[in-house]
Amino acid sequence: MIVEGILLGFLLGLGARLLFKKRPRRLGFFTGPVDLPGLWLSLLGGLVFLLVVNFIGYFPQELGQGLLRHFGLLHGILLFLMGIGFFIGGRAPGKVLAGLGFFMNGLVVLINGKMPVDLALLARLGQEEKAQLILENRVLTHGPMAGSRLGFLGDGLAYDPWWREALLMSPGDIFIGLGLMFMVFQMLVTWRKESEND
Repeated sequence: MIVEGILLGFLLGLGARLLFKKRPRRLGFFTGPVDLPGLWLSLLGGLVFLLVVNFIGYFPQELGQGLLRHFGLLHGILLFLMGIGFFIGGRAPGKVLAGLGFFMNGLVVLINGKMPVDLALLARLGQEEKAQLILENRVLTHGPMAGSRLGFLGDGLAYDPWWREALLMSPGDIFIGLGLMFMVFQMLVTWRKESEND
């Protein structure tokens, strides 16, 4: 969803550059600059998450076991950290949406220790093996939706495009994808206006 949001924002931004070339005010609040002073915080949170998830087996044993015991807490905090990065500086619509999406995901992960997943829906998408791994508690980041709190914020929405493997998304993932789409769109429109003024 993130890649699709960025690509769609790019295409819409290019279209807007052609359509509104001499009338940028028609785009309303999408014509202002998109300041990203907190992007480093979001990137740092994402980097730490990827490092822990992919390389936890290479950490010293005591550190690795501690991270495993408290991974739900770490996961939730990192998601909140990524969300905060989008709220630092400016209030562009895309930044707000993306930040809210990270906060929604962070909240449900903090409360449950893992991102709840609709296992029946996952199996209907042909991913029975993944569903079984989650059911057996063999996945670090995801757990069953049954019995979870705030399950409606979990991965319960099917996304099955023809160009990639089907997956489940949370409402927060949709907010993040839409937010990134609006951000890229607005950055392209703003870049067009500034380049014309030079």
